[in-house]
Amino acid sequence: MLPSSPAALRGKHILVMGLGTKGGGLEVVKWLVRQGARVVVTDQKSGTELAPSLAELRGLPVEYVLGEHRADDVRAAELIVRNPAMPRESPFLHIAAESNVPIVMDTTLFFQFCPAPIAGVTGTRGKSTAVAVPSPRKTRTRFSFGCPSPQPATRSSATLAPAIAIVKGWVPQQREESVASTV
Repeated sequence: MLPSSPAALRGKHILVMGLGTKGGGLEVVKWLVRQGARVVVTDQKSGTELAPSLAELRGLPVEYVLGEHRADDVRAAELIVRNPAMPRESPFLHIAAESNVPIVMDTTLFFQFCPAPIAGVTGTRGKSTAVAVPSPRKTRTRFSFGCPSPQPATRSSATLAPAIAIVKGWVPQQREESVASTV
């Protein structure tokens, strides 16, 4: 079962499986440490291969098991965050399932705990452009992109309405002239 709040992660034994060479697991490790979780990172790659990622985590209270994943780490975890590159068929994920250890991805934690409304931009083309289009009036809104920033966004959510897919109960209030001026 997933914790009900970020505070519920304090003191929990969280296993991050797959730090990755492209920084994929970095932010979730940092976030988990900030929440007070006891974090163990396992990766099949060596310390040499993961050097840039490990350098970014230097000084954080994280235990590393590199060059392998271990069944004992899986069984001891209270929650596993798996890297998207880890195959679903991994025997370690099967051990977790048999041991009733919840398995999530970093995006699961984001959706679970982000206090701001969440909108997803979908489609084959134009996603980057859609979220980068500035409002013609540079209006300040209470909507920001990503998990909440202390500063209000400088992009109007109304200008993005055609490309926004509602993910979590937020419906943009739009004015036709704002949408029409950017299309």
